[in-house]
Amino acid sequence: MVCIARQRYSYTQKIGSPGAVWGEIDVKVKTSVTLSEELISEIDALASQYGTRSALIERAVRDFLATAAQRQREARDLEILNRRAEALNAEAANVLSYQVEL
Repeated sequence: MVCIARQRYSYTQKIGSPGAVWGEIDVKVKTSVTLSEELISEIDALASQYGTRSALIERAVRDFLATAAQRQREARDLEILNRRAEALNAEAANVLSYQVEL
């Protein structure tokens, strides 16, 4: 079960925007998530390597999302290749027919 409560506690400003002093600040949203005790124990064991629980969880979610996006791109590419397989194979066979045997 995941229970999420959100509270925005910072904002983003970019260099050159009115009131900006030194670049871009990530927008952070305070979120409450219910996790198993076992998972929290494992997170706590690794959290010091990432600074905080939040940093570890944010990194894990970013990695998960990047992996999911990569899988979607690969699935889309595979679908395109499969759709065009017959034409691509015919083109490859045609090119190979021009090779001279050594």
